[in-house]
Amino acid sequence: MYKVIIVDDEPIIRHGLKNKIDWALLGFECIAACENGREAQEYIEKTRPDLVITDIKMPFVDGLALTEYIKEIDKNIKVIILSGYDEFEYARKAIKFGVNDYIVKPITASEMMVVLEKLKNEIDKEKKENEAHIKKEKLLDDNKLIIKERFLQELVSLDINAEKIISHLGELGVDLSGSSYVAAIIDVDEGFNKIGLQENPNDPVLYFSVFNITEEIINNDKLGVTFQDSELKTVVIFCAPDTGIMELAKNTCYRVQNTVKSIMNFTVSIGVGEYRNSPDAIAESYKEALNALEYRFLMGSGKIISISGVSINVKNTASDIITVEPQIIEGIKDGREDVLINSVGDLFNIIKNAHLSVEGAYEVLYSLIFKIQKTMEAYDVNDIFETRHNIISDIYRYKTLDEIEIWLIEVCCNIMQYLNKKKEKYTKQLILKAEDFIRENYSDPKISINSVSKELSLSPSYFSALFKNLTNKTFTEYLTNARIEKAKGLLASTSLKTYEIAYKVGYSDPHYFSIAFKKGTGRSPTKYREGLS
Repeated sequence: MYKVIIVDDEPIIRHGLKNKIDWALLGFECIAACENGREAQEYIEKTRPDLVITDIKMPFVDGLALTEYIKEIDKNIKVIILSGYDEFEYARKAIKFGVNDYIVKPITASEMMVVLEKLKNEIDKEKKENEAHIKKEKLLDDNKLIIKERFLQELVSLDINAEKIISHLGELGVDLSGSSYVAAIIDVDEGFNKIGLQENPNDPVLYFSVFNITEEIINNDKLGVTFQDSELKTVVIFCAPDTGIMELAKNTCYRVQNTVKSIMNFTVSIGVGEYRNSPDAIAESYKEALNALEYRFLMGSGKIISISGVSINVKNTASDIITVEPQIIEGIKDGREDVLINSVGDLFNIIKNAHLSVEGAYEVLYSLIFKIQKTMEAYDVNDIFETRHNIISDIYRYKTLDEIEIWLIEVCCNIMQYLNKKKEKYTKQLILKAEDFIRENYSDPKISINSVSKELSLSPSYFSALFKNLTNKTFTEYLTNARIEKAKGLLASTSLKTYEIAYKVGYSDPHYFSIAFKKGTGRSPTKYREGLS
């Protein structure tokens, strides 16, 4: 039902319009009949009706002044002016103020119903167009970040048409136009928990903080684009018009390091790839940055490691191992036993083919075990490892690499199976926490997917996908349902006005609340309350 307010200082006309028109038949509800414009202003401010029918000549505030007031507070409110003056000047002013119809008295009920039916069709059409526009804009906003991250992930990881992806990114407001490109990857160093910030060295809040600092620096100077990979590391794609990009990239990396250290009081290590002069080669620079970052184990924390500066001798010995180690860890985390077993096999083949000494082979295995253990600390599965000292002792129990390989596969598979159970439980707990947060904050009009994901220390895109997967509802659907259920309770148990209930359940616009309520229940709030009695 569309809300109508009648304004006329003549009681006969005012009450006649209210009582002789079958408002419900036309899809309207007459919520007030005011005797002057000043009284009408108070009702309009509180109720925001869909239509105002007003006389043109009234005391205090006349119809034209009332129309001007209405259009100032809400241009979507329709206005019909009733006038006993069939004069061009009145009609001209009415049109100027945006009235929807100018009717000269007298008018019969049947004539008024024709006018109202026509106006209702206009309101229906505008409402549908507005809802479609809002839905389109919301869909774009909800998916913009996800689409942007997807394109950036493809840009650095797949053999695709990079120029086409850059064009798509441009449509999303990401400018990667340039002639030179460099990728850099920024990762939080271990040990920051010693300063009392966090006990968990893999706390997502720390990674999110690094991302925010980096993004601000990159965006302010228009140096490229930033995003977070699946490991929450911050990835930067620098773009510039000339080959001076390497110096620019390194100087910016120093700024990021110094800013993080100054604000957050912990260190980050940064791997930097070689510069490329084609967008199709950005993925190569990204892979080099990944490889460069792996040398942190050998070179220490808090450094900017350029792949071009890594010793050739080190690269010849360790590059293949550095490539396989992440595959083993990913196999464990992703629960893919085939990838895990094949990757462990590849590692041992590399060790054998490299003709390393026994101690050299042990060093490679120590490195892998250390990385697995540090990776798994975030998931609280160290009880499988017991202590690293015991693991090292276990290695010495075996006489051949083949025996160690079988043992390592068994350990990794045990971790993988345990981790699968922990991840399932953890994700359920996250969603339960999200549901609790929504139930506690549904009345806040500003609650959003960003505020909830921030509360959970997750990226909005990841939280959105996780929430939909486990609840079978989008965040917006779940929040709307929570608000409607609370509103139903208030309608049943209180005498609060509809607009008061709207504010209490988180809607700043009572009209939009009524629309959402009817969409969710099939009835307007008023009809729902009437149905309870």
